[in-house]
Amino acid sequence: MTSLDGLTVVGADGKTMASVAFTDGPAIVALFNELLGSSPAGTRDAPDAKYQFAQTYYDWGGVRAVVPDEAQSRTHVAFTTSEVNGVQLTAIGGIRLGMSRADAVARGAQESSFDGDGDGKGDFLQLDARAVSGTNSLTTPGAVGSDFILILLDGDAVVSIQSGGNDYGDL
Repeated sequence: MTSLDGLTVVGADGKTMASVAFTDGPAIVALFNELLGSSPAGTRDAPDAKYQFAQTYYDWGGVRAVVPDEAQSRTHVAFTTSEVNGVQLTAIGGIRLGMSRADAVARGAQESSFDGDGDGKGDFLQLDARAVSGTNSLTTPGAVGSDFILILLDGDAVVSIQSGGNDYGDL
């Protein structure tokens, strides 16, 4: 299960088996290696002239982690499948891939105010949003920016869950 702060592994009995903060990238990778039964080689992304940061991408097929080189920086995680190797992948509230927009909202997700395609619905959902002082929202002008779990939709179906979403960075 992913939250805004990290990953928690919950057993079939509902008890927590492991918990890792997103600020510990190597531990996130080790946890996925153990749970998913493989250890993919990381793909380096060297700093470029514009953004000046380096990171390593790990892909387990349906689960991806982006680990920044800078110690204590936040690792980003994305799920594009609901289960890998028997491990159920969910966000807090039990939100999972394939779930409808309405079901995700009923479990605590909030509609984004950003409607780039003009269909009258937010283009994504936010979960566990927290204001980040000193930032400005790019989707809600005049508002303080937020960190959140990003829930991507295709129509009205959840197709990706990403922890590390925000509305103040343009990367």
